[in-house]
Amino acid sequence: MRVLLSWLEDYIEFTGKPRELARLLTDVGLPVTSVEDLPGDEARSGDSILDVEVTSNRGDCLSHLGIARETAAATGQVYRPVVQPASPRDPTLGAPLAGSLLRVDVEAPDLCPAYCARVFTDLDPGNPTPPWIARRLAALGQRLVNPVVDLTNFVLLDRGQPLHAFDRAKLRGGRIVVRRSREGETIETLDGRVRRLPAGLLVIADAERPVAVAGVMGSRDTEVGPGTREVVLESARFAPAAVRASSAALGLATEASARFSRRVDPAEMETASLRAAALLLDEGGGKAALGCVLAGPEAERRPQGAEIRLRFRRLSRILGTEVSAEEAAAALASLGIEVLGRDREGLRARAPTHRGDLLIEEDLVEEVARMRGYGRIPAAVSIPVRPVAPRREDRAGDAVRSALASAGWHEALTLPFVAPGLPDDASPWTDRPAIRVENPVRAEEPLLRRSLLGPLLRCLERNRSRGVEGVRLFEIGAAFLPAGEGRRPEERRLASGVVEGDFADARGGVDALAGALGLEGRLVPDAAPADAPVRPLDPARAACFRLDGRVVAWAGEVRAGDLASLGVHREGLRAAAFEADLEALLGEADLDRPARPVSVHPVVTRDLAVVLPLPVRWAAVEAAVREEAGPLLRSVALFDEYRGRGLAPGTRSLAFRLTFGAEDRTLRGGEVDAAVAAAVAVLERSLGGKLRS
Repeated sequence: MRVLLSWLEDYIEFTGKPRELARLLTDVGLPVTSVEDLPGDEARSGDSILDVEVTSNRGDCLSHLGIARETAAATGQVYRPVVQPASPRDPTLGAPLAGSLLRVDVEAPDLCPAYCARVFTDLDPGNPTPPWIARRLAALGQRLVNPVVDLTNFVLLDRGQPLHAFDRAKLRGGRIVVRRSREGETIETLDGRVRRLPAGLLVIADAERPVAVAGVMGSRDTEVGPGTREVVLESARFAPAAVRASSAALGLATEASARFSRRVDPAEMETASLRAAALLLDEGGGKAALGCVLAGPEAERRPQGAEIRLRFRRLSRILGTEVSAEEAAAALASLGIEVLGRDREGLRARAPTHRGDLLIEEDLVEEVARMRGYGRIPAAVSIPVRPVAPRREDRAGDAVRSALASAGWHEALTLPFVAPGLPDDASPWTDRPAIRVENPVRAEEPLLRRSLLGPLLRCLERNRSRGVEGVRLFEIGAAFLPAGEGRRPEERRLASGVVEGDFADARGGVDALAGALGLEGRLVPDAAPADAPVRPLDPARAACFRLDGRVVAWAGEVRAGDLASLGVHREGLRAAAFEADLEALLGEADLDRPARPVSVHPVVTRDLAVVLPLPVRWAAVEAAVREEAGPLLRSVALFDEYRGRGLAPGTRSLAFRLTFGAEDRTLRGGEVDAAVAAAVAVLERSLGGKLRS
């Protein structure tokens, strides 16, 4: 709520500086986020605008009157309300009754308990908006429209009651009907958009069609314009839930809906209407019909606030400090809360009509605390804190994060909702349909992800579209795998990554993850099963990784078609990805490995080139070598593949490097030769390989 300091002076004298007022309001629970000083001129000194943050339960503070009340309570002053006339200026003798010019029917009394309409005739279209009103509205960034609309906007910012003006000549049948919208109805709102109304929204209609979305915005069909001579002025009470529903359904938020959706002071319906009528007649000319047209079950009922009992012992117990009965009563009285009676144990109070948020005893306790000052509440209570050992799954996640970050990957955080179709809703873990959310945050993303790869590929696309190259992203998060009819879905914790590169880059992510969990050499790569739901990975360039025979991870290159569907079209761009089941790895992970000093003894390398039949995969070669070469083998790294001249048809040559080492000694040549011979022998015996000459 933007508050003009000079406007507050209609209600209260504040002689301090704007920033002092900002501090006072912040102390009583209305934080001021900024203070803007406006320049003055020869006729007027400078003014200030305070931007006040109003919570959802304090709709009464979305007005200058409401802020003035809080200022008065914070400073101990008494605000002076603007005196409202009992009725608008005496009309011309013989003026017609408002009810003879307009009929109002409320057909949805549960959503509109009260409705008030006034009728004005013989308005002068040439009259300008009064300069003092125009100056205030312009200072707060309000666009000037015409005198009638500007006066309703003024009253809204002044008293917090939204008003709406209809051109009476454009209302068909001389009627206003407050009802629910019907299937197929449309309305062209004042912003120029034609909107289809879902059935059941609260609307203001004439005899034939909707002419306003109640509490939100009017229509162009009945808009007050330069030629308007007769006006119907609406002031009403609408159910906050009804206005919120309309605003959400139409995607339309206005100054009026912001107030109605919170709650408007029910006493302001007639008071604000009288205020606007007096201004319209005094500043805009014209005549007023006698009285007003009231409709709705509570239109003629005097509203009252809630009656609440406050016990002094409970007040002191909740606040943690003694509060005298006199101090409590004075704090409530400063806020306009009427004390109806008092005894030794407590008091009875009635909340003012503008404080609909005051309903129970604890609400009054909070008001006393605000007025006394939150700083006076003692903070003597100590909260014992017991250190808890980190959970095993958290330690594993931290280890994986550290390893991947050290390898040049950047952590991402994505939402668990995805759009239907590939690659967003891709998963190498299951081919069951994804779980659909009944109330998705975004309508275009109604599914729970079955893998983290789709959202991460979206991140890659966004980075590419912004000129970021060499993307390496990883995420640790939950995926939701359907478990079949009548069974609860499985929430699985995964570690995933995408990278601009090829299979080797994705494999590097799996190796870093395995090393972080103490599983080096235990994740055995294997060809993807023929029936596996591999996408978005390319089955011809993907591998699964097994731990004790169970598939626990995937790595591979992303299908070119899936990259293209994301909008990543750069020629030659390749992307690869990996995904691992952290929960499956956790049971075998070694997270308590002791630190070992770096060996001072040199390592020994041997390069081998082995000719193998084409069906034999590198994964099988690596697994066989690791098993037979013995404990001195440190690593196996493939660095070349050759097919062609000099090799028999149906074969290929794989060149790889074996690295050997010991922590306690320098290796002898015989030890290394024996390990190499064992590796060659197993390749010849098990895989049909032979050393390339």
